[in-house]
Amino acid sequence: MTRFFPLFVIVSACTPPAADPDLALSFSPSVMDAFGRSVRVRVVATNPDGTIGTGTVTLSTSVGDLDETTFTLDAYGTATTTLTCPSSDPACTPGIDLAVSAVWQRVKAPLQVSTTGRVHIANPPAVWTPQSCSTESKLVYLFTDTAELLSFDPAAKALHHIGTLACPTQASPNSMAVSQDGTGWLNYSDGSLFRFNVRTANCQATTFKPPTGWTQFGMGFAPDSIDSPHETLFISGSSAQGLASVDVSTMMTRQVGPFTGVITGSAELTATGDGQLYGYFVPASASGPMSLAKIDRATAATSGLRVFQDLTVQSGGFAFAFSAWQGSFYLYTSSGTAFSTVTRYDPTTDTESPLINSAQVGVRIVGAGVSRCAQ
Repeated sequence: MTRFFPLFVIVSACTPPAADPDLALSFSPSVMDAFGRSVRVRVVATNPDGTIGTGTVTLSTSVGDLDETTFTLDAYGTATTTLTCPSSDPACTPGIDLAVSAVWQRVKAPLQVSTTGRVHIANPPAVWTPQSCSTESKLVYLFTDTAELLSFDPAAKALHHIGTLACPTQASPNSMAVSQDGTGWLNYSDGSLFRFNVRTANCQATTFKPPTGWTQFGMGFAPDSIDSPHETLFISGSSAQGLASVDVSTMMTRQVGPFTGVITGSAELTATGDGQLYGYFVPASASGPMSLAKIDRATAATSGLRVFQDLTVQSGGFAFAFSAWQGSFYLYTSSGTAFSTVTRYDPTTDTESPLINSAQVGVRIVGAGVSRCAQ
């Protein structure tokens, strides 16, 4: 006899677990260059159903500086900014990882979503190469008597307003320099030294204390040699004060000595890509033609004096600045309260030529800064 047993099949409908919203961080380049010292940070927010995220994102970093920290997500659910970790910041040590955190405040099904990404600071190679230079570090920057920051493209004869610097001081703007990682440095008339972001004009105080008797001084970074990964900030006071160097990682100053070889007043400084240092000098009497000379960075001796009879200043008020770019020198000169003129001097042919007149400049330039990346 055959028996049949009923077969019961139980079918269960399994509902997959709900997906989580996704918040992703990425860095470009993926490793922070030891010279360039900046990366682009990108945030992408996605809803559980795969649609584009909306809302705001707040970023923070363990070390370094973000150009912006709070964003409204764009139409693609993304936000971007730049992370910098300047070599002058003791916490920005090559070989470490920087942690960047993002918090997304969702609009759809409101809740907070967070994530953390890491970017590594590479160790510097033994030889410097221009490939590591950021776009920003290849420009000339200008600083006005009203604390405006501008970028300057000598080839196009174009000035671009970036912003007004709001450094925490009541003193007057005086001078500027730019390091190879694209960080800007400012001196004010009370002897203070500030560090600033060339993209955003955000300004930070430093612990710098000037040498006794120094308040207003010229500034310029010079590479230690044509292929050295290291550079030094030089400052110049009066002719008697001469030249000094500053270690920007410790803010310690070493005085080199008074200027010798020429009779001049104070100077603004700039350097060429091979590490040679030059000064743009006011006349010793503070009235008369400006001059240019090479400065021995080890002794402060000057040589190769070039006098510019058409570029004169008068006692009672003047402004001057100085930069090198692509093999030429650019001289920014103003007498009295007039706007500055820009003159190009070609040392190869020993010729000077007016580049931009005062009406076209439209500001009074007291500082100019350019890094070795522009040489």
